[in-house]
Formats: sequence, structure tokens, C-alpha cells
Amino acid sequence: MKVQVKNALEYKEVSRRADSSQSWISIACVLVGLGFVALAFLIIRKCRQSSQSKHEYSAVKTEGGNDKFRGENKIRNNALLACKKKFIDNERYDLISQLGDIGFRSDKNWFTVHDKTLGAERLLTLVPLPSTCPIAPSQQTRETLIELFRGLQHPYIHPVLDIDFWKDEAAIFAPLNPTGSLKDLIYQSFWQDDYEKKYVCRGEGLPLRTANDFFRQDTVVIVEDCRKRALEDIIEEDSDLSENNSLDEDCNSSLR
Repeated sequence: MKVQVKNALEYKEVSRRADSSQSWISIACVLVGLGFVALAFLIIRKCRQSSQSKHEYSAVKTEGGNDKFRGENKIRNNALLACKKKFIDNERYDLISQLGDIGFRSDKNWFTVHDKTLGAERLLTLVPLPSTCPIAPSQQTRETLIELFRGLQHPYIHPVLDIDFWKDEAAIFAPLNPTGSLKDLIYQSFWQDDYEKKYVCRGEGLPLRTANDFFRQDTVVIVEDCRKRALEDIIEEDSDLSENNSLDEDCNSSLR
């Protein structure tokens, strides 16, 4: 009887240990499965982030933007100081104000000046002269350039009225057009606004009549001007031929 009870207790102990070992094995399997799921999730997430980063732009650092802004402000301030010094005792021009970045070139500076000789406002553009500039700044070069610019009479070329050489820059004086450029007119933007803001919205275009005035009437004027010049040349050639013929007749009569 005692032997049977002992065997029964041993059997219960063995079965309890077997159940506990099986429970630990099941728990270990569950943990391993969860680990595989977490690892797979991390791999999939990393792959998605790498694929999205290929098509995304990284943000510009604030410090770099501030440095660029400070550099641009320094250039503008230096240009303004140079203008003030140049126009202190200038006999023809007075400085009115400094304009913003109305063009796309960051190395240019724009100002409005008053022409005391003609009593009109002018647009002053300061352009830096590169170290490899093939033109040597001098008074003779200035006069030659002014003569060349005055010869450029075309409806689509903004005239240059005056030019001057400063220390490391060229000062170009042009008429101040209150409507701005043709692009300003098409986009219906204010010509004094910054270039980055003027053409953000889509332009509405020009009315048909205005477009005809810009693109047809000027062409007709140019063609008529060319025709007039050609007729004048023909008339001059005819007059030269008639004079030569008369001279030949006089010579022949004198020889007779």
C-alpha cells in the first residue's frame, strides 16, 4: 500500500514538472515569435523611411540662412554707402532711395536717382566689375560705351542714358519706367517688388489690343524705318550717279 502511494506521488511530481516545462517552452515560443514580429516591423519601417528620404528635400539649416542674409545685407549696405559718397558733390545726380532685389541677380544693386539736368528720375544699376573684365575702365571707354548705347535704338532694348566707372563697379543710368518691364506688365506686378515675390502667381497675360501694340506696331515702325533708310540710300546713289554723268558730259564737251 505504501509503495502504491509513493508511486502515485512520484507520478504527480513528474507530471507537474512536465506541465511546468511545457508552459515555459510555450512562453519562450511566444517571446521568440514576438521578437521576430518586432524585428520585421523595424526592418519594414526602416525601408519605408529610406525610400521616402530619396524623394524629400532636407530643410536648410537656420544658421546658414542667417549667414546668407547677413552677407546680402552687408553687400546692400556697402553699395548704399558707396552711392552716398559718390553723390555728395555730384553736379548732375542726387540719390533718392535704395530699391530691393527687383532683378534675379544677387550681385546687382538698384537705386532711384534724380537727374538735376533734365529734372527726371532715373534708375541706377550697380554692376560689379570682375577681375577678368576685358574692358579697362577709363574716360575714353566710358565715352565709347555711351556712344554705342545711344546707337541701340530698339523697342525691346531698354535704353542706357549714362554710364560711369566707380572703384570696382559700373554705374548704369537708365530711364525709370513706372510700369516696369514687359514681364511686370504681363504678370501685373509692381516693378519695385522683390523678384522672388513678383512672379509667384500666374500672369493673366495682356489684352489683345495691348499685345498688338507691343508685338506688331513696333515691328511695323522698324520695317518702315528700314524702308525709309533704304529709299534714302537709293536717292543718294541716284544723285551721285547723276552728278557723275554731268561731270562726264562736261569733260567730254571740254575735250571737244
